Amino acid sequence: MRTTLRFVAVTLGLSLLLSLSAQGQKESLMGPFVPGELLVRFRTDLSKNAATQVHTAVGANVIKEFKLVPNLQRVRLPSGMNLAEAIKLYEKNPTVLYAEPNYIRRATQHALLTPNDAQFSQLWALHNVGQTGGTPDADMDAPEAWELSTWVHTRSTSPTGNL
Repeated sequence: MRTTLRFVAVTLGLSLLLSLSAQGQKESLMGPFVPGELLVRFRTDLSKNAATQVHTAVGANVIKEFKLVPNLQRVRLPSGMNLAEAIKLYEKNPTVLYAEPNYIRRATQHALLTPNDAQFSQLWALHNVGQTGGTPDADMDAPEAWELSTWVHTRSTSPTGNL
């Protein structure tokens, strides 16, 4: 009985800590980002005109529309507008899937670019170090390519960087 109560108490405590941690992360702007820019994604059934109206209401201008992710746009906010306030304005609109800072992500170490897949070492075609008795570096140099062109984002990744 005591063991069960301890287990329940520990489980509830951990759940509370995790939920508070997740809530804090959602509310804070984490990491470096491009000042005055947001990434805004709208529902896929929204017309371009309707998206333009939402941007106009916030006072933002579209800088880029991404082809890979439907209805994702990079916008410039009006000078002096608070990023957190702009995000709240966008997220109030039911047509907006998400709005977030244009985070700057740099993969600076080769290890960061190597997948954490436990089977990656067996994929000699991607990165051959002679692991199966083959010729080292007889591969497509995937980690090296990822190092040259990597776009890492909190919601998606694109190995080509052309999001």
